Amino acid sequence: MKTIAKMSNYQGTATIEFLEDAAQEYRWRVTARNGEIIGASTEGFSNIHNAKKNLTSLVLAVQEIAIEGWRSV
Repeated sequence: MKTIAKMSNYQGTATIEFLEDAAQEYRWRVTARNGEIIGASTEGFSNIHNAKKNLTSLVLAVQEIAIEGWRSV
């Protein structure tokens, strides 16, 4: 896979990468400071915009859960 874009948060605790795979589809992954992958797209996207939209949707869903508080399962 080829890295298209890479960015880290200001504390350097996580890095987001947008990648192009062998099928020329775009994916994202989030890596912790220790090198562990802590999140990744489960599908490839036809363009980087859709990969970014997918990651943004995930982030917004997690924020909503954090705001509402964890519910007992």
